[in-house]
Amino acid sequence: MVSGTWAPTLNRYAVDTSNGRKRYGKITRATAGVFALCPPGGGAEWPASARTLREPNSEEWVDIRTLITPLRGAP
Repeated sequence: MVSGTWAPTLNRYAVDTSNGRKRYGKITRATAGVFALCPPGGGAEWPASARTLREPNSEEWVDIRTLITPLRGAP
């Protein structure tokens, strides 16, 4: 899923690298270079700058898919 050109856009997953840590999130809003991300599977949004966002690599996509895939038999 990693491509040659990537830009943060709505409804895409991104990795936020601010504060020296990695956080996965789906981009839900964008205003003046600041993006709101929501964690995979839901939760509170947080703001991130475009300069701290990047495309998830192959290993990170495995983690994201695990977090967004519903469990079988779950209500």
